[in-house]
Amino acid sequence: MRPTDLLRTSAFRLTLVYLAVLAVFAFAGFRFLYSESLEALQFESRQTVAAELEGLAEHYRAFGAGRLRAVINGRTRFEDRSLYLLMDRWGRKAAGNLGAWPGTVREAGQWHEFHYRRVHGEEPSRRHTARAYVSELPGGYRLLVGHDIEEEVALSRRIVVFGAAAGGLILLAGLAAGILVSRDLRRRVEAVDETGRRIMQDGDLSRRVQVTGRGDEFDDLATSVNRMLARIELLMSELREVTDNIAHDLRRPLARLHARLEDVLRGPVDAAVYREALVRTDLEVMELIDTFNMLLEIAKAEAGPAPLVPVDLADLVEDLVELHAPSAEERGIELELTRVGPAPAVRGQPELLAQALSNLIDNAVKYTPEGGRVAVTVGPAGVAVADSGPGIAPEDRERVLDRFVRLDPSRHLPGNGLGLALVAAAARRHGARLALSDAAPGREPPGLRASLEFSSP
Repeated sequence: MRPTDLLRTSAFRLTLVYLAVLAVFAFAGFRFLYSESLEALQFESRQTVAAELEGLAEHYRAFGAGRLRAVINGRTRFEDRSLYLLMDRWGRKAAGNLGAWPGTVREAGQWHEFHYRRVHGEEPSRRHTARAYVSELPGGYRLLVGHDIEEEVALSRRIVVFGAAAGGLILLAGLAAGILVSRDLRRRVEAVDETGRRIMQDGDLSRRVQVTGRGDEFDDLATSVNRMLARIELLMSELREVTDNIAHDLRRPLARLHARLEDVLRGPVDAAVYREALVRTDLEVMELIDTFNMLLEIAKAEAGPAPLVPVDLADLVEDLVELHAPSAEERGIELELTRVGPAPAVRGQPELLAQALSNLIDNAVKYTPEGGRVAVTVGPAGVAVADSGPGIAPEDRERVLDRFVRLDPSRHLPGNGLGLALVAAAARRHGARLALSDAAPGREPPGLRASLEFSSP
């Protein structure tokens, strides 16, 4: 990966944003801690200086300048960090361990910070920093009492250096982590992109995005993409199968139509013959139109663009049973409706559900021998249609849900092999389960029970 590619990644940009936010908050926190620490150190040194200044002023007021000089000279022998300087009314040094009055310290009654060189015998020491307070004493004396803050200054410098070093290390570590994470995320995104490019190049829908097993959002994305690819592969396979089935199933009726028209055209001119040929042709054309209409209904069910509305399943089934009652009565078939409890609350497409349930009832009536029985049941699980016909063998129950599939025993009956395919598509559209089983296990014939089972909302 080129550095320019890395800079364009969203992960790296987010890393920079997070580092910037972290740097701002870290700087604010460090600034607060630094200020509080210095304030505490300053407060301690000022308290020490104020206490000493108060004590020395009391000595001066009680015993005079001579005793004050003795006390200051005595303290300078033992105090290492305390500073004293007593000046008389003529500006001459009276006592203390400072060689001269600091040039930056002028006004009394205020705190001052200054640099000084402490006198040890006759040799001046190195330069130090001090904080002092100046007080005017009666008789024209000026007293400076201070505290060496060189350790405080050194500590503050160490804090700044340590904070800068720690902040720099944190930023560098964050930047390095951002680069590593960005490269990893980039590789995983490129894996998805590479799979898509290869599919577009060679059209191989069997390719899948690798799932690493980490269980993160990229694995979730890869799983979703793989499910989408599997669905597209299935749809493309079904499309090829449908195309083959249409070519196979429609070739014969079209060839039959063509042969019939040729026979009529070659024969003698006879209005009755022409009329009979047109009637038979019209019937077969209507069957072809019904086939294409059913294919369109299946496509609509699988596309699912229509909005879902509440559907009263019990009333819908009752209307469909009444609709098919005359055809069942004509063949001497007993068609009955049973309610075993409240129907489930369903949101769906009323027209599609009506067509699917109508197909189940129509198939049951069509394949049940004369004098048989068809039972339609509505309950909490959904709708079930059971007949006393020949049934469907267990090994054929998955295959019969495909388009244009007609089992051998039903070849003599009118139909196009799309009825159960539409029911299966409607079940998928409504999140239902289409189940096929024996209506009367152990009996011969076993019959067929087709049920649409709806999940709870």
